[in-house]
Formats: sequence, C-alpha cells, structure tokens
Amino acid sequence: MLALSKHNSDDTAIVHDDVSWTYGELNRRALRIARNLLSAGLDPGDRVVTLLPNCPELVALYVASFHAGFTIVPLDTRYHSALINFALRHSGAKAVVVDGGRIGDMSQCDAMADVEIRLFTGKGKHEGYQAFRHLLATRPTESLHNDLRGDDVSLVFYTSGTTARPKGVTLTRDCVASSISKAGAVLRLKSDDVTLIAAPVSRPMALRTQLLPSLAAGAKIVLLSGFTPDAYMDELGKHSNTTMIALLPAALRKILFHPKLKREDLGCVRLCISGGDYVPADLFERCREITGIELTEQCGMTETGMYAVNPPYGRKKSGSIGLPYYGVQLSIIDAKGRDVRWGESGEIAIKSPFAMDGYWNDTAATRRVMRDGWIRTGDIGRIDDDGYIWLEGRKKDIIVHEGSNISPAAVEAVLQKHPKVSQACVVGVDDPESGQIVYAFVTLNAGANLEQFEQELAALARKELPAYMVPGEFGVLPRLPTTGSGKVDRERLKWIAESSDEGTLAILMG
Repeated sequence: MLALSKHNSDDTAIVHDDVSWTYGELNRRALRIARNLLSAGLDPGDRVVTLLPNCPELVALYVASFHAGFTIVPLDTRYHSALINFALRHSGAKAVVVDGGRIGDMSQCDAMADVEIRLFTGKGKHEGYQAFRHLLATRPTESLHNDLRGDDVSLVFYTSGTTARPKGVTLTRDCVASSISKAGAVLRLKSDDVTLIAAPVSRPMALRTQLLPSLAAGAKIVLLSGFTPDAYMDELGKHSNTTMIALLPAALRKILFHPKLKREDLGCVRLCISGGDYVPADLFERCREITGIELTEQCGMTETGMYAVNPPYGRKKSGSIGLPYYGVQLSIIDAKGRDVRWGESGEIAIKSPFAMDGYWNDTAATRRVMRDGWIRTGDIGRIDDDGYIWLEGRKKDIIVHEGSNISPAAVEAVLQKHPKVSQACVVGVDDPESGQIVYAFVTLNAGANLEQFEQELAALARKELPAYMVPGEFGVLPRLPTTGSGKVDRERLKWIAESSDEGTLAILMG
C-alpha cells in the first residue's frame, strides 16, 4: 500500500524534535520491525494495539503493519485505563506498543494478561516489556507473506459512536489504499511538499488526510508530538517552506490569530485544511488575509472517511462542506430511506470505496448504520443547485468538542455514580473556540446538600473520564424537563444552558 522504496532514499521523510529519518531509513526500519514481529509470533491479521503520541516509531509501525498484514489498532492517547482495557479485550490484541510513560495505565488493565507481545518506546526498563528499539537492533530471519488480500482488515479505530460502549471501525487494505490514492490526487501532493502535522496520527483525520498521502507522495513530514500554539509557531519558524497544514477549527483559530504570526510564516502554504467540526466564517476570512489562499473545508467521519470537500483548487462556497469527495456517492434521504427531492433536507447517506467494512465484532451496530453498502451518517443536510452540500444539524446527540466525539451516555453513566445524583443529562452547548462544551444537568436525591457538590462531581468526572469528556459546566435543577412522550428534553436543556435570564429559565422549565 505504501511503496516507499520508489522514493529517493536520501530525501527526508520525517522530522520529529531533533530526530530526522530519510525515506531509505524509514523503509528499512519498517521492514525490520515487520519481520521481527513475525519472528516473535505475530501472524497477518493479528491485532497490534498502540498507545503512542506522534513519533517516528508510530509511523514506522503503520508502514510495518501494512507490509506484514497486521491489523493495527491505534488508541487515542487521552484514553484512560478503562477504555484501554475495553479496546484490548474487544479487539483481541496479541501485541501492544505503548509509550513508556503510560505503563502505569496498562498495569490497571486485566486484559493485558492475554497480550503476548509487549513493547514500550522510550528509555529505561519496564518489567514484562521489551524495548521497541530492540526490534530495530535485531537482524530478522522471518520473510514477509506474499498472499495478503485486499479485504483483510488493516486498521481498527475505536470511536465513541452514539452509545457508552466504544465501537471498532474496521478499514480493509483496499479501503486504506483507495483512501491514500484519492487523497493524493485531490490534494495534488508532490515530493517537494512539506507537511506539518500536529494533530494525532492515531486518529483518522491526520492519518488519512496528511500522514499516509504525504508518505505516498514522498513529501517531507514535520511531526509534532502534540498541538500547542507556541510549539506549532516554533515549527513554522523552523520550516518556513511548509506547504500543507491541517488543523481542527479550534486549533487553526489559535494559529491564524496568534499575536506572533507573520505573513511569511505561512508564505509557502498552498493547502490549509480544516474540518472535523463547524468552521466559523471568520476563519475563512483570516486564512485568505494571512495566506492569500482559500481555506479548504472537509467533512467526514471515522466510518466513512472524508465524504465532502470544498475543492482545494476549484470554486469554494464558504459555509458549505463542498462537493462529494472524489469516488463518493452521496444521497439525501428521508426517515424511510427514500431519496428526497433536490434541495430538500434529509439525512446524509454515503457509499464510498474508503468507508468502513463494518464495526469490529458488532454485527448489530453495523446493521443499524449500514444498509446495502450505504452508511447513514446521522447528519442532516441538503444539496443546492450547484451540487454543494450544506449541513443543517446533527441527528445524533453526539457532542463534538475540539473535533472529538463525546457520547452523552458515557458521561451520564459516570455522573450517576455519585450518591447524591438522582438523574443526569449531558448536552453540547455551542462554543466558538471548541465547537461545543459539555454541559451536565443533574437532579439531586432528597436530603442532598449542595455544599461542595459541584467540586465532588467534577472530581468524580476527572477520575473516571478522559479530560476532553469532563463537563465544563454543571447545572442543578429540581427536575429535568421532558417531552410529550416522557423522554428527557435535551433540546430544552440546551436552551436552558444557553440562557442566563431567570425569567426565560422559568418559561423553559415550565
């Protein structure tokens, strides 16, 4: 899927802190990792779980897994031990590669008892783990398999979806290969491009939009361990020849409006991509002002990959999500799955060569969203007379905070563990900086004391949930409003969260 040997072996592939690997070095190291893992007992199709920040080792693992046919399962580094444990057990992981600083989290996972191969990156020693660097220092004896199939599962991404239990999105080798080739064609990536990546390549957007297409093109990749505005600005200063950047809207805002940003910092940028969340109008204006180019908005989901994009080198309509992506079939349907009339609103359904094969070990969940190869996105939209797509809202209750999907059910389940909480309901409140913030409403048991209650609840949430899922605001109500059918009225709660007027609050509660 990634024929790195076709590139000039002396060209720079990855720059990370003070480490630089050429394409020749990356290819040789990836092949050595692949063959040594086969020698250690891994077979094609075995799941390799990673818990790593952006680093050259993770890039090499992707390439090695593609060569050997392993199924790589990259976990979000924000996962706490409970989510890690679920992913290990659910995926049936045979190997784990973890950052040395996260060994403590792994020790709390009873599913590790079934993991045969344990590796860590970084320095030092950890009992029960082998240093990842030994894979590079050991001469391999095993040969690669030549009978890998296109429908073999290559990647599994865990996503919160619409329920408290994560789901594993499966991508086949053909799906990944198609995604790489289409992205390269649409973005017109070349070997003289320089791609700056700060978003985690353990997540789909950075992996499928930046890392893999850039590797396929032989471009130079500047890889940051994570995103902070100052670190990003420093890298722009060091690599003023950067040609491609891609960030979530909240992160892009921090760069485009950074007080130290100079026009020459982005002077070579020809591709500025944003998506994963609502892109405000002022970002389009600021991008044009500071770079002289139009911001390219994309839209997709883990299950579908990118399904719409405002043409990078064509007519853009600010505020829309653009045209269907190259190779994607897109339909607007009603509640019964029938196509609506042109211009009318409905649910967006997608059929794509780089969409998921289904959810790992979850046939029921797969059938709920996939029908005859079409994936129901849960997003409401319409298509205008020029064929451009306009999002009009989310059918699902998922909260999108800085590009990450948050399941309200997962947060509510934790809050309701507090002995004083009778009911909990979590909603997303629109926020220009982060997309949405998590707002939690609770009702209390009889006799509960409000003193220090919010601090206790916040402490419980911080203990049980990743930081990005912890509510930013709490509200205590005498009761939760309900709809005519008796369900909790989430829309009304969202109005309450956005209202600071006591009179309006009384009307909404009525």
